[in-house]
Amino acid sequence: MPVQQLLYQDASLRVCELYDAILEQFKLEHLPNWALYLGNDYSSLKVTCAIWADLYQNGTLPVLLKELIMFTVSREQASPYCAELHAYNTLFLAKNLDYDALIEIVDNKSQGVVPEQYHCAITVAKNRSQGLCNFVIDDQASLLSCGFNQAQVVEIMATCAHAMFLSTLTLALNIPIDPDKKVPGFRLK
Repeated sequence: MPVQQLLYQDASLRVCELYDAILEQFKLEHLPNWALYLGNDYSSLKVTCAIWADLYQNGTLPVLLKELIMFTVSREQASPYCAELHAYNTLFLAKNLDYDALIEIVDNKSQGVVPEQYHCAITVAKNRSQGLCNFVIDDQASLLSCGFNQAQVVEIMATCAHAMFLSTLTLALNIPIDPDKKVPGFRLK
């Protein structure tokens, strides 16, 4: 029998406290599936929330770029939940895009104006997610030459590594996409 959601009413007090923090921190009306499935293991949920919140709220990179990186990695990892969730988040932030335009950006085929730094970060994330997430000196040099500073290079690497971790976890748990996060035209490669 596969792992099921741990609903709020069935959770322990400390898991409920994490659930409440997720709702408040991310300004959500209801808990996302990733939280409800990870709620079965307090430590996994706590660590995931801490990393997720810190990367998104305290970094120096634009949230849109982080979402593009997370989407790119999730798509390369063939993780349906993470890929669709981050596609949804990206399209929410860039309302002028649709899913096909997003794919064109990630595949470096876009006819639109995409900042060179974004192309550079997406390319590094895509290349690194196709194998082990071991960044090489060339990746660092490429990111630095595109205008990212040292802290931003580390943040890009951390975002990529976190995306690989979450993609693997959501894929292993077979977490379904939240009904309100479905993306028209979504498909994996």
